[in-house]
Amino acid sequence: MTRPSSEHTADLVTARDTVIGAYAKLLRSIESSMAEETKAVDERVAATKRLHQRTRALVGTRVAAQLSAQASQIQGLCAKSVSAGQNPLDVAEYLEIGQLTIDGRSLGLNEVPRLPWVIPFFGHSHVSLAGDRARTVLHAIVLGALRGTATGQIDVSVFDPLLRGWLAAFSPIQEVAGESLSVVATPEGLTTLRDRLVQQIQRVSQLIQGRPLTLVDYCREAGHPIERYQLFVLADYPRGVTKEMHQSLLTVARAGLAAGIVLVVVASEAPSATERQMIADFDVVSNVVSSGPLRWVTHRNTLVEVDERAAEVVSAEAAALAAQMAAASAPNVDFDQIVDAGSAWTHNSADGVTFTLGRLGPNLVDVTLGDERTQRHNVLVAGAVGQGKSNLLKVIIHSLAHRYSPDELSLYLLDFKDGVSFYPLAETPDSPEYLPHARVLGLEADQEFGLAALRELAAERNRRAKLFKPYGDNIARYRAQVGHAVMPRIVVVIDEFQRLFESSDDALTSKIAELLESTARLGRAYGIHLILASQTIAGVAALLTRENGLFAQFPIRIALKNSPSESMATLAPDNDAAAKLRYRGEAILNEDYGARSGNRQVTVASANDRTLAKIREGWWRQRLPHHRAPIVFDGARVMRLRDYTLALAALARRDGFAPVALLGQTIGVHDDRAAVVLSPEAGRNVALLGAGSDPHAAMADDDQSDANHAIGILHLAGVSLAVTGGNAPVRVLCLDLLDERTRLRSGQDNWYRLMNQLGCELVVKRAHDIVTCLESLAADVAAGTVDRPTFVIGFGLDRANLESADMFASSPADHFRTILRHGPARGVHVIGWWTNAATFSSHVGIGGDRYVDAMVFLRLDRSSVQGFLGPFVNWTVRDNRALWYDRTQLPEPVTIVPCAPTEDLDVDAMNALVGRP
Repeated sequence: MTRPSSEHTADLVTARDTVIGAYAKLLRSIESSMAEETKAVDERVAATKRLHQRTRALVGTRVAAQLSAQASQIQGLCAKSVSAGQNPLDVAEYLEIGQLTIDGRSLGLNEVPRLPWVIPFFGHSHVSLAGDRARTVLHAIVLGALRGTATGQIDVSVFDPLLRGWLAAFSPIQEVAGESLSVVATPEGLTTLRDRLVQQIQRVSQLIQGRPLTLVDYCREAGHPIERYQLFVLADYPRGVTKEMHQSLLTVARAGLAAGIVLVVVASEAPSATERQMIADFDVVSNVVSSGPLRWVTHRNTLVEVDERAAEVVSAEAAALAAQMAAASAPNVDFDQIVDAGSAWTHNSADGVTFTLGRLGPNLVDVTLGDERTQRHNVLVAGAVGQGKSNLLKVIIHSLAHRYSPDELSLYLLDFKDGVSFYPLAETPDSPEYLPHARVLGLEADQEFGLAALRELAAERNRRAKLFKPYGDNIARYRAQVGHAVMPRIVVVIDEFQRLFESSDDALTSKIAELLESTARLGRAYGIHLILASQTIAGVAALLTRENGLFAQFPIRIALKNSPSESMATLAPDNDAAAKLRYRGEAILNEDYGARSGNRQVTVASANDRTLAKIREGWWRQRLPHHRAPIVFDGARVMRLRDYTLALAALARRDGFAPVALLGQTIGVHDDRAAVVLSPEAGRNVALLGAGSDPHAAMADDDQSDANHAIGILHLAGVSLAVTGGNAPVRVLCLDLLDERTRLRSGQDNWYRLMNQLGCELVVKRAHDIVTCLESLAADVAAGTVDRPTFVIGFGLDRANLESADMFASSPADHFRTILRHGPARGVHVIGWWTNAATFSSHVGIGGDRYVDAMVFLRLDRSSVQGFLGPFVNWTVRDNRALWYDRTQLPEPVTIVPCAPTEDLDVDAMNALVGRP
């Protein structure tokens, strides 16, 4: 191998150095260029950063300004979204439970306005709570839901398995409206609550019928509340909950929002893995709120706050809500909304009668009586004081009267309370109008009138039975074959019917019970239907519930708000639904003998008195001549002489008949008078026994105290005898032993004036003339020299001293007894009043009362009355009542309404009617 020369080696070194130098130069050039580029890039980056910061600051400022500008709008929208609960359809679709801010630090915002924390609720979302502030948030949610939903339209239920009292601060609500807040702690209680929610889901589903609506939407569309909203709190979840129940509750959660149900799930502390999964199942369908710190997990970029409220503050707010619940009334449904103005008197009652009760949601609720298919013929109504029973009865009566003409419907209306409800249906001095359908009106009726009305119905039932017999066995068949017949259905409404049985007279009560039960059982075939109403059914439960008894004849039951015991007495032993009603004016309608499955919750229409009066005026103008005014019995009304003008005019037209002494009015459905015919037969005398007025009232100085009915009866008897004397004027021998004060208070001078104007010969004798008068009259009776009908009318005969004997052992009492025994056969009759029964017995002597056929008992105790009439007479002293018995004319004693003493108006009325000068 040839070695390179030194020159060649030098050249290579030189070339290498040249290359290295060039490369170094190149590297320095590159490094210089890179340094310059880096510097330029850094300058550009710095500039960009400065621009970015300026831009970011500008954007942040602009966004903050926009948020600030929109904050008031957002607050306004929140205010509109959150209901105030003032209107019947208000519901807490959204709840404001605190305040929130957006976490703007990650966005470069230094400050964001505070906004209301509003969460979607009814119809939108459930809520899940966790953490140590769950109780605070729960209280805010419950308060917001109660405030935002119309009063009485929300139920709050709590499952509290650990008994931690999650809603103990709301106990004032439970005290006022127990069903508005229910707390359970056992699996059985949870099952009951779950079942109640499932039933609501089913009911609402049937109403909505597959339409894409929630209960909130449906109520607004209908314009009426339908179902109450349900807020269901599951505390310490899932403690006390099985897996099966958990799955069931999830099903309720998924279907419940549309049915007005919201669940608030409060997670248990330190849950196990299995429990965490059960809680997470609810998180999927809920707005989730956790604490530590408080977070709205569903919206993570928010910071939330809720007001911390002490338990006593929450309790005070709950008490205010409870007061609102106690005073709440049902949403108003006007009567004119449930009737068709153009359909008045257009319906036919051959196959039954129907009335409209009110509304169930958007639908009218009708009830039919007498339908042969459904076999529902009678109605039982009950409701506590102030819950709208009188309103309900007025709605029923006017709904029936609107549909059917008086030729299709007759009404018997009996009020055993104060008579106020039925009073406008009668012809009154203030108004000639009356309800043309009403045949009988009992205002402040009593047992005797109730018995008379039931007897009248029994007689009508028997009359119809004979009439129907050739055509079948009921009214529908009869009317189908006798098309021209006028045969109205009869509806009997008895308010406070339990008072029919409030008597110590067992015989009277038994008669009433028998007639009422037979009317309910047998009347249906003949078109007679009963509507019995009461504040309390429990008091007559034994009568109602005995086998095949009265209660079994009432498939239709309407219960207004009442106690659980009354609800179960009215509906069925296991049906307390009426106790759970919230509003006055709500009712449970059940047409299946009270079975729970038959319950319907109805809002009863409002029977405004002015509206009804206007409607009745139209009916009255539409009436036909044979639609006569009803027979009216007002049990509290004081009868006056002027009330007997027609009866007295009829007596005045009689000629050749025995004189008649009117005593008062009998209690019945016909305008009958209590009258004693004073024929010329032994014993035709009349004795009034007992105080004529309340002795305490008699001591009063005012003119408004009780009338003296004994004096009033004598006044009426005297006037009736004065007008029945025919052409020859009668003689009235008045034995006036009244003290001056009683004489003035009782209008004795008015009676004297009237008797003189009626043309009778009135002879007034005072105490000092009594003995001479009786001696003279007894002599004429004994001698048969009485020249005209003579009536001895004695006022206050207790004060007559008839026992003092003369030198021949003869006393004035002997003369009086002669008149009693022999006077009637010679045209002399005694009508006298003794306050003291013992004095009467002394005056008539032993056995002398057999010469007094007719007796009237006023304020005389039962034992004294039984001393005259026997031990089986039950008599209780009552205001404005007397007991009349005529041993030859009446099979048993009769209660009557006595007459009051004569007034100036009576004098004018009598003279005008009988045509005396």
